[in-house]
Amino acid sequence: MLISAVLSVLSSKLVPLGFTSASQLHAQRLEIIQITSGSRELDKVLEGGIETGSITEIYGEFRSGKTQLCHTLCVTCQVWVEYLNGADVLENVAYTRAYNTDHQSRPLLEAASMMVETRLALRKGRGEERICKVISSPCLAEADARFQISTEGVTDVKD
Repeated sequence: MLISAVLSVLSSKLVPLGFTSASQLHAQRLEIIQITSGSRELDKVLEGGIETGSITEIYGEFRSGKTQLCHTLCVTCQVWVEYLNGADVLENVAYTRAYNTDHQSRPLLEAASMMVETRLALRKGRGEERICKVISSPCLAEADARFQISTEGVTDVKD
């Protein structure tokens, strides 16, 4: 019961409950940055790239490109940090540490309260080609994009 009460308090601080004005929402949306995936076609489907300020679930079978896409996004973020205020960057990173297996479920519940479903399904195509399908997104249409994993990272498919 205590855990539920604590999570309720934490989630109300992490996720604003209630109404907000359209002008406040518009101001928040103006601060969002799209991080490039490395593939123009994939960025087009994602309307500019992966949005900051939200958690994007990426899933797929083994060797579908999940890790490579995440690594590419991390490198892109490291380049962006050079142009951003370091304190602002750190303020927008959520961190927790699980001390045992029982404790792992608590941070997951907290993270769930922070999430917006911006979900991507990856699957293998021919050779190094991969396909990304946008599924269940509140701000993106369902669509597919082809990209490629190469020695350069995530790139456009070379026909």
